Amino acid sequence: MPLSVWLLAAAAACFFGTGLVFTVFGLRWLEIWLGAVVSVLTSTAMFFCLAPFYVDTDNWVNSSVLIFATVGLFFPALVTLLAFESNRQIGPNVTGSLGNLAPLFAVAFAVSALGEEPTLLQVASLTAIVIGVSLLSFQRRKTLQPWSLWVFLLPITAAFMRGATQPAIKLGLEAWPNPLVAALVGYAISSLVLIAIAVFRTRGWPQGLNSRGIVLFAGVGVCHGLAVLTMYGVFALGPITLASPTVATYPLVTLVLNSIYLKNVRLTRSLIFGVITMVMGVASLLVG
Repeated sequence: MPLSVWLLAAAAACFFGTGLVFTVFGLRWLEIWLGAVVSVLTSTAMFFCLAPFYVDTDNWVNSSVLIFATVGLFFPALVTLLAFESNRQIGPNVTGSLGNLAPLFAVAFAVSALGEEPTLLQVASLTAIVIGVSLLSFQRRKTLQPWSLWVFLLPITAAFMRGATQPAIKLGLEAWPNPLVAALVGYAISSLVLIAIAVFRTRGWPQGLNSRGIVLFAGVGVCHGLAVLTMYGVFALGPITLASPTVATYPLVTLVLNSIYLKNVRLTRSLIFGVITMVMGVASLLVG
């Protein structure tokens, strides 16, 4: 892939990692489902503001819009709820770690559905990246009891959904190569899903809204919106087998920000080995 595409993938990783840390602070002031609504609606509003400048309806492709809308039923609505709940239950490090199973699912679907054929070097690089980011992200909480291990299904399910939707988005982008359209349609559908959930839960105006929580989750929405937009740009220009693993390095950003703001990062041998392994994986992708 061209250098510009690699830079887009790195930018997506930075935005995802930053949004994950914002989520930790936001959950101190808002419930999970309220945070999800604020976050996704903020992203959707941002896309609508950009649409007049970057969307040409003369190129409308029904099949692509249908794909983007179908993806919107799951991503980001359900994925966001699962990720936020995982953040609350087991923290951002474990959430980021298990969330990085997404490229494994994405590559598997890309190979089976899109016919992409990764080389042996790319498979080895993907494996190194997944192992690396898992090691640098995974810090199990001592208070986590055996009976609560079911919560690990939350980030794993979210990872499966993210991985499954990425090849679908690429398929839609092949017919209509406009990342903003893909993001706008998907997020608009997800916004409707989350609003329906909010109305069902509250049977009226949501209670428990907090201005600080709203601001923080609006920040999450901006970060995630920019991350998705740049990630879809990468999918439009490069294969899933290269793009998805690169975007998946976002826990490194989360780790750095956690060490600065949350101060909950200890320098261990597994963390050092994880960073080295991940960097080697990314480097081999670049060389390959």
